[in-house]
Amino acid sequence: MTFGQSSFVVLLQPRALFQASLHQGLVSLVFLLCFLTRVIFLLLPHLLFGSRF
Repeated sequence: MTFGQSSFVVLLQPRALFQASLHQGLVSLVFLLCFLTRVIFLLLPHLLFGSRF
C-alpha cells in the first residue's frame, strides 16, 4: 500500500477521521490558549499602569 491508498483508507473510517480532527482541534486550541495568555501578559501592565501614568 502506498501513502495515498493508506490515507484514503483513513478517510473511509469516520472514527479515525474524527479522532484525527479532534486531536488537531485540541492542538490548535492549546496553541490559541498559549498565544492568548502571552498577549494578555504582555498587555496587562499597559492596561493596569497605563491609566495611572
